[in-house]
Amino acid sequence: MRITLLKINKFRLFENQSFRLGKYITVFSGTNAVGKSTILGMLGNSSELKVKDGRPILQKQFRTEFSEIFKMSQTYDASASNIAEVDFDDNDKRIYRITWQKRRKTTKNSKNESVTSVKLRPRMIPEYIDSTTKRKHSQKKNWPTLFLGLSRLFPLGESDTKNLTGNRYEDDDQDMKVEREKAYKYILSINSEIKEVNTVALDETSRKKVVGITTDTYDYLSNSSGQDNLGQIMLAVDSFRLLQKNNPQKYNGGLLLIDELEATLHPSAQNRLFDYLLKSAKKLNLQIVFTTHSLSLLDYICKKTEHNKNENVEGNICLNDIELYYLSIANGIDNLAIVSNPDYRQIMAFLYENPRLSLTSTTKVKILTEDEEARWFITKLLEGTTLENQFDLLPIKIGKDSLLSLAKGDPLYVSSKIIVLDGDADQNQNTKRAIDDLSRNKNYKICTLPGKDSPEKTLLHFLDGDSEIAKEYFNQDICIRMAVTQSAFHFDKNINNVHAGREELKKWFQNYKTIFEQTGLISYYILDNEIEVKSFRDKLQQFYQYIVKHCV
Repeated sequence: MRITLLKINKFRLFENQSFRLGKYITVFSGTNAVGKSTILGMLGNSSELKVKDGRPILQKQFRTEFSEIFKMSQTYDASASNIAEVDFDDNDKRIYRITWQKRRKTTKNSKNESVTSVKLRPRMIPEYIDSTTKRKHSQKKNWPTLFLGLSRLFPLGESDTKNLTGNRYEDDDQDMKVEREKAYKYILSINSEIKEVNTVALDETSRKKVVGITTDTYDYLSNSSGQDNLGQIMLAVDSFRLLQKNNPQKYNGGLLLIDELEATLHPSAQNRLFDYLLKSAKKLNLQIVFTTHSLSLLDYICKKTEHNKNENVEGNICLNDIELYYLSIANGIDNLAIVSNPDYRQIMAFLYENPRLSLTSTTKVKILTEDEEARWFITKLLEGTTLENQFDLLPIKIGKDSLLSLAKGDPLYVSSKIIVLDGDADQNQNTKRAIDDLSRNKNYKICTLPGKDSPEKTLLHFLDGDSEIAKEYFNQDICIRMAVTQSAFHFDKNINNVHAGREELKKWFQNYKTIFEQTGLISYYILDNEIEVKSFRDKLQQFYQYIVKHCV
């Protein structure tokens, strides 16, 4: 069973809008305050599973309350009927009405007298008509649904962990445990063995529980928000897996709703999580609907929806596995624009309010660098981000002083280009002075690579350093299989001595470049230098927007 269509007749920004859901995954994106949470709330409010038929691992029931997702206003959300409709593929449907019910509450005042107050409680009630009796009933459909909202993200690091105790979560199904831990480690690029999984109740949040893992090197109280986020999502998926296992005759799929799927996850982890959800949805006949603001994830999804059929319905059955919607109020809140299965260029055009970005060929800005190593480094730093396809790295080899002289001598030529120098460019006072002088003129776009040295030396320092992330890199299975060890770099006399020059380092880099690519070195370097890498990417994005707007 699955939902085929959500029709919103009139509610808030929506008027006569329809959303055809994907067979397995539906993605909603857009700027803030466009109604993405409204959509999740309406979908989730249509169904529930009684506790006697099964319970999820973390939550009390397979049930989503509309009020769990956002608050309603008595002023703007007045009582009304037929505001929206959720259609199922068995020809059943739920039609919503809004009502405000009186709720009496009796309390004691300061004189110990009973005082009764009356408050209005908003309800969005799903109704259906019995096909036999033709009578109208108010009841959710008997079908499991779960909602994971941002309230699930409450880092243990922000709690008083002194008195917290984790309850060890034990799987009855060991095969399920093995598969989940394998996927968890793959998505987060974790190499340590998972010793146990703990759920922790927090007093500070109504979410009640977070999820943490314990390894040989850290325990569940040291987990990041990204680890907790992923743990929550995977246990929600496994809740449906248990339903299917425990009662295969009655199991008929379900609905998992996730608000801001990407929260606190690295871009590569977001993509791997998406693949995990799609694979799980197919195995479990599950519908997953989530929202996202992640440009890198949207780029990844767009590549999967670009061949979607426009006529995606055969009867009432969705043919497209994945549906993507982008919502925008760029033309005003009274003019909600909804684009079905946009390509990434259209999304970029909406975000930057620049129609030129939606042209068939994405505008590429040229980058001038010192050498091939710098171009490789830049390419890897931008891989998997929204910047990945926005630049053309010119194949030149020119020293930094000559590059600055070119900029000074031919300002017209470089005005539409970005100059990226190695990290050691400003170590020389004369060079630093030249960079500062040119940077004062907005026609020059100059920045340096992350690190304090050339790209090859920067990576060597990381490999030969003592950071925990460097150790994680070397502890990867692929590094162990390929005999890529820290000692190999530490004791390499050709590069680790005072006489090693630029050419020796370049030769070393070229010899290892393929290995660095196969072992994912740059992703670990980025994790170890997140602030510096983010600053570099932000600077390139700033330059790109200026050049596209003023110079192209």
